Amino acid sequence: MKITSSNLLNSLRKGKNSLNRIVYICLFVVFPVFSQKIEVKGRFLADTMQLGQRVSYVLEVRFPYDVQVLMPDSTSDYGGFKLLGIKTFNSRLENNIQMDSVLYELISFGLDSIQYLRLPIYKYEAGDSTIYHSNKDSILLIKPKIGTGLQEDLRHATLNYKFNYQVWLASILAALVAIYTLARVYTQRVKRMYLKIAQKRRFKIYIKNHNEMLKTFQQAHDVGTLEKIVGNWKDIMSDISQKPVSTYTAKEINHIYKDQKLYEALQNIDRAIYSGAFSDQLYVDIEIIYNKSKLEFFKQSKNKSNE
Repeated sequence: MKITSSNLLNSLRKGKNSLNRIVYICLFVVFPVFSQKIEVKGRFLADTMQLGQRVSYVLEVRFPYDVQVLMPDSTSDYGGFKLLGIKTFNSRLENNIQMDSVLYELISFGLDSIQYLRLPIYKYEAGDSTIYHSNKDSILLIKPKIGTGLQEDLRHATLNYKFNYQVWLASILAALVAIYTLARVYTQRVKRMYLKIAQKRRFKIYIKNHNEMLKTFQQAHDVGTLEKIVGNWKDIMSDISQKPVSTYTAKEINHIYKDQKLYEALQNIDRAIYSGAFSDQLYVDIEIIYNKSKLEFFKQSKNKSNE
């Protein structure tokens, strides 16, 4: 039976004793609370791994469909693990509860016998964000063993040899040829990798500047700081899209992204800059453009990882 406010009120009117009324009142109060709960679960798909072996980790999130949630991406901290790739799946909706899951391909060179991982997700609200952490899951590291007899042989072995200059010179020449060949073959790949790392560093600086300017704007509410927030956002969007977004109007930006909510947010911010009149809705608009930058950066990072 589906519990609704009308059902609960009717039951209150028709209840035959005070105990029934108390039970229905408790259900009426508790039911909305449970509907807003956010659940985060993370787990490794294997119980053990070897040193340097690729492992899969799944992060599952259940949250109300009207809540905006961001999952960990390439800019997130994975503790002792290194991120190799991310695979997303289609969202599912059931009884107004959205269920998202992401598969992370990780690798670790740590020597701890048991290694742990716990990832955060971010719930975004107007002017603020809340962090929810998954449970801490563990995986057992299997270390290679060397037989005792082999260890004794290695300990007592003595190597006697004469230095061979011809082999040494031939090895150096072969190494130089190999380095030259690899440089010719992988120059573009190394360049792309460098640009990716540099862009990631610039995006972290953008987030830091955004948070500092937003804090200043919340205290002073001046037009100059609001213009800096928008300028900072346009600069990073230009960097991500490789288009001169910093010179575009709200209408021109909408031609690129086709995002009505983003378009309306930019228009509201422009009106606030020109009029100097601020409202609580302005913080929602700032949050919308900020979230758009994170989503576009995540998409670009994912596409580059698949190249």
